[in-house]
Amino acid sequence: MALAAAKERYERGGVSGGSLVRELDWAVRRRELEQAGEVRTMGQIGVRPRNAAKARVRQREKARTHIPILGILSTAAVACMAILLLMGYIELTRLSSETVRLKSQLNELESQHVLLDAQYERMFDRASVQEAAEAAGMTKPSGSQVGYMDLSEGDSVIVYHEEESGFGRGLLLCAKDGFEAVREFFN
Repeated sequence: MALAAAKERYERGGVSGGSLVRELDWAVRRRELEQAGEVRTMGQIGVRPRNAAKARVRQREKARTHIPILGILSTAAVACMAILLLMGYIELTRLSSETVRLKSQLNELESQHVLLDAQYERMFDRASVQEAAEAAGMTKPSGSQVGYMDLSEGDSVIVYHEEESGFGRGLLLCAKDGFEAVREFFN
């Protein structure tokens, strides 16, 4: 490997990039400048370092690099979707727990309904009603207490009304009838 590097340096002409004349010219200029009191760097004289082309390419690449807006927007969209999905799962979990709570409450209410329905049936049981009536002092009616009505004839009503004379009495009756009519209307 070292042999290959030495061969490459020989073919390129050493450090100067293959031009011995340029290297000698540089040495002569440098001596002249040192004698004149002006020492300049290689970039000021016009001699470029070997990696100048690569440096320029890197500078161009840096200038060309731009922010990938599409990449940033797609990343933001994916992040928003992930947040929305997470919020959806949170809401689903909350609703699921509420459903479980409501189902347990429904089961409790159904068991209470069964108990109340049984109590209702017990209250209207003939034996319990009879016991409650006897406890209150009620008895069955005897044959002498039973009466019958004959409704085979047509209905008729006889109203006896006494007419009184006088303006004040008539006015009082009209007011009373009007008051009764209003009271019946609101009842």
